[in-house]
Amino acid sequence: PVYEAYREWISALRLSAEQDLAGAARGFQRATSLDSTFTVAYLMTSGMLIGLSRLSEADSILDRLETRMESLTPLERTAWEGQRARLRGDIEGWLEASRRAGEIMPFSPATRDLAEGPIFLNRPQEAIAFLDQLDFSQEFVDGWTQFWEFYHDAHHLLGQYNEALGVAERGRSRYPNSTLVSLIDLPTLAALGRIEAANRRLDAALSRPSQPGVDLGEAMLDAAAEFRTHGHPEESLEMLQRFHTWFASLSAEEASSRDRRRQLVDALNLEGRHTEALDVAQALARDFPKAANLQGRMGRTAAAAGDTETAWQVFRRLGDQDAPY
Repeated sequence: PVYEAYREWISALRLSAEQDLAGAARGFQRATSLDSTFTVAYLMTSGMLIGLSRLSEADSILDRLETRMESLTPLERTAWEGQRARLRGDIEGWLEASRRAGEIMPFSPATRDLAEGPIFLNRPQEAIAFLDQLDFSQEFVDGWTQFWEFYHDAHHLLGQYNEALGVAERGRSRYPNSTLVSLIDLPTLAALGRIEAANRRLDAALSRPSQPGVDLGEAMLDAAAEFRTHGHPEESLEMLQRFHTWFASLSAEEASSRDRRRQLVDALNLEGRHTEALDVAQALARDFPKAANLQGRMGRTAAAAGDTETAWQVFRRLGDQDAPY
């Protein structure tokens, strides 16, 4: 690539490692605008867009690359195949392509997929086996804090809570200034009923400036669900109260955003306030009629609220959809 495009690519790669997917996507797009032959930048753009659920945009980029497949390197072609598989919901195919990419180039953006893919497929042992032998000082690994999230989550899914806490502590020692890493063991603390430790984690996170990839609302909801699942209903309600206090502190613009309103639906449902949740869910579904996940959330909320007629209408409508992704 031309030098200016390469500089944009490096900057975008750093944003990707920090989980600023939107910023990274813009940076990779700038790189392709500076050098239209920069295939890796196109692939990184589509990868970021998939992560942002902007699937039609990612698909368009892959269509463009398909017209020049003969010029792609084996690694680029394998990455293209993996992204195509992920777009059609073939997670096993995506993971297999990532394995082939790893054989071609041991440390590449596909390295992250080899940690994440098995968790998508509910094979946490496979993720742990991969991460146990991973050199965290290598390029495309060092600085990519989400590896530690995958590592923790794999142990958590197996109920290996001591191991999960140990992984989180290792991650914090490596990235002491990362809010994302500081919060990764919040679900495990909740599963163990450790409300005071969980509150300390949140207090520390709330005292820091916002960082890309960190969603405090989602963190609190995950913790509340874990408290409830593991037999700690009072702690779950306390965490949900923290969520509502935090939600009330948001600006009107932020509180009315799609993600925040979706989180409010989830919070109200966790509290058993299904009728209130349904009001929010229906308004959200009206505002975003093409978002299948929000339509489905409205259907589930309607069922929980006892409105089976609305629930069946939603599920029949979703069943009739012929969406490409």
